[in-house]
Amino acid sequence: MYSKFFIIKELNKKDWDNYYKEIYFNNLHQTWEYGEAKCRKFFCKPYRFIIKSKDNKPIALIQIIIYKIFIFPLIARVNKGPIFFQSAKDLIRNPKLNDDMLHLIELKLKEIGCFVIFLIPDFLFDKSHLKEFINNGYKLRKTEASSSSLVSLNIDQKELMMSFKPKWRNMLRKALKSDLKIKCFNGDKKYVDLLLKKYSELKKRNKFKGVNLNFIQSLAIQNNVNWKFKIFICYKHIDSSVQDELVGILVSIVHFNCATYFIGYTNQLGRKYNANYLMLWHSMIEAKKNKCIFYDMGGFNRNTPPGIIHFKKGVNGNFYENLPDLYKFLIF
Repeated sequence: MYSKFFIIKELNKKDWDNYYKEIYFNNLHQTWEYGEAKCRKFFCKPYRFIIKSKDNKPIALIQIIIYKIFIFPLIARVNKGPIFFQSAKDLIRNPKLNDDMLHLIELKLKEIGCFVIFLIPDFLFDKSHLKEFINNGYKLRKTEASSSSLVSLNIDQKELMMSFKPKWRNMLRKALKSDLKIKCFNGDKKYVDLLLKKYSELKKRNKFKGVNLNFIQSLAIQNNVNWKFKIFICYKHIDSSVQDELVGILVSIVHFNCATYFIGYTNQLGRKYNANYLMLWHSMIEAKKNKCIFYDMGGFNRNTPPGIIHFKKGVNGNFYENLPDLYKFLIF
């Protein structure tokens, strides 16, 4: 399928991965594995496309989750997409090209049978960009935009630590001097079950919805050479007569050249000894070992508890804010 300026083509896993390696910064939500996990126990199917120029130059990748009722595709969901190749970044400043690309995506969705699209564009928040979407018939589903920060891992460990805010760095140093122990696992079932148990208890105790447990379980089995579900378990040594006590769990996901903070849990003893600081530090070092150049702090908004926002901002990453959640009815 093609439009005035672009061509859209569905990709298989091998071709998707080959193109994905060329994306300078890729977000977790547009990874193939995220789509597989999302649709493992839900009534949906992921579609992956490449958008190219008429002269065959790659412009963007987009993963679209199609939700179904019975056998009929109805709702399309794009979470932080499309993602652009570095060579095509300047195109997002061209309203005419953006309009044509949106039109092409909508035509493809109509062909599949969708009547509505929910879209969080992978665009940094800008009033002119938002206006472009509104002018193309999109409406605000949520007024609030999602935010996060990116930590550069292209520096050595000493420089990385010195890049944190002073108070955060001091908390980490205290944790490093304690007798806390960290162990790292790649989606091992035993530790996934432990994570689900502790996270479920946390959700009940603090009365928040959080991430779906089945979805977490589906993500954990997606491990491969380019995508790793990393579980960091933190223990506190009590004394030689008793077993070390579990005080925290953190999950980060490595996806190609990026890693993303996904879930964190600490109990009262863990908070006392700054276990969350130590686990996050270890997850960043592990990401560097996996040749990641970015660490994404995983998002926060006005509904995020202040303590979590304070913790995430303490690493002093480069703050970014995406456009808000939009939707549009696709008229046949």
